[in-house]
Amino acid sequence: YYAWALLAAGQIDQVEDNLLAAEAGLETTRHDVTERERRTVHGEIAVVRGMLSMIVEQKPAFEFPAKASELLPADNWLIGLNQFNLGFAHLWRGDIEQADTALHAAIESSLKANNLYVAALSITMHGMFHGYWGELNEAEIMYKRGVASLGQERMKLPIAYLIQYVKAELDRERGDLQAARDLLEKVIENLTRLENPELVVEPHISLARACFSLGDHKGAFQVMDTIDAICDSPLVMTWSRVQVNSHYARLLMRAGELDRAGWRLNLALHSMEQIAHIIESSYVPFYRDYTAFTEIRLKLAQGRAEEARVMIDEHLKSIKGEVPRATRIEAGILRALALHVIEAHAHRVYRGMAETLAIAQPHRYVRMFADEGPVVGEILHHIPKKLLDQHDISADYVGQLIEASGYQPASAQSADPQAALVEPLSERELEVLQLIGEGFPNQA
Repeated sequence: YYAWALLAAGQIDQVEDNLLAAEAGLETTRHDVTERERRTVHGEIAVVRGMLSMIVEQKPAFEFPAKASELLPADNWLIGLNQFNLGFAHLWRGDIEQADTALHAAIESSLKANNLYVAALSITMHGMFHGYWGELNEAEIMYKRGVASLGQERMKLPIAYLIQYVKAELDRERGDLQAARDLLEKVIENLTRLENPELVVEPHISLARACFSLGDHKGAFQVMDTIDAICDSPLVMTWSRVQVNSHYARLLMRAGELDRAGWRLNLALHSMEQIAHIIESSYVPFYRDYTAFTEIRLKLAQGRAEEARVMIDEHLKSIKGEVPRATRIEAGILRALALHVIEAHAHRVYRGMAETLAIAQPHRYVRMFADEGPVVGEILHHIPKKLLDQHDISADYVGQLIEASGYQPASAQSADPQAALVEPLSERELEVLQLIGEGFPNQA
């Protein structure tokens, strides 16, 4: 119990010493301790070591939750936490179905034991796991299940705001920025009371992104500076620092501060180097997405579009197993931006963006497109209707994305009277130009 308290308090160096002392005590304790009790304590030690490995080693160690599963009785108070560790370990290995099963079990066990901390942690991880994978609809389902499981009264507890973070991030991505900002401020206020800095890293990042998209650039950078300082805590994992510096770099790029963005990107890459041997063992691609996609954005901002395009393809090829929906959407948007610079209005730019829209539309992605700025809106505005129809893309959805991106085609035309006199090329004319560019003769 003391080791667990030390872990929660962030006194990492002393945890293993106390676990060793507990093991030694089991060997010298009185003979009337039952074998079941001994197995239970050994199982609890394995659970704490599982959590410790995630903080110190920066990855889940499958051996500890597997051992604890064999030793702990079904009614033990830590069984839910162990199933959470097991789910995270399966996720790390790329075993999505087993991770899903373990996290479901963690939620049920924790609620049964009235362990609200682990229940909220498991519900949140399950929702975030679907969000990372790009399955926003499933993340929304997990949020609603979490609210129903805890009930309205317990949802007012500080720990329940972990679950509210899932809702806030869904609001932000789907374009309800003010609602996301208001809820994220409450999430951070309540989670800060739990005195575990790792819990507030992602809510701060989401809040900064919402503020920036609302036009509050000063507020966005103040939020990022706050979480940057919080990351000095030993309880904050190295890969969380990767997230912070990657997103800080992206906001700086959007503000036009490319030198500072490059410096932040280098900090993120340096952190990645520290855990490279760990990340390489993972089947979860979004750990590598942060720095890769940030570096690609910087190349685009610097006018190095061909390098960016090549890097996108190389990054996708490096992914083990299935490429998540979120990764495919982000890569598709960035590839379209690169191709738009290389050959503006080429048919493959519009074809690629239409294919990306088809992946994103069922889950109602907005900000992943809009945060790239008006150039995305320009590309969307010029996609031939036939392409949109082929992929069953709603005109309302495209219109929402164009508006959110800040692109204003009508005002752009009025600013240049000559532009209004030029009739846009038809889809067939674009195809002919593409074929001519590839060396085919201009013949019927």
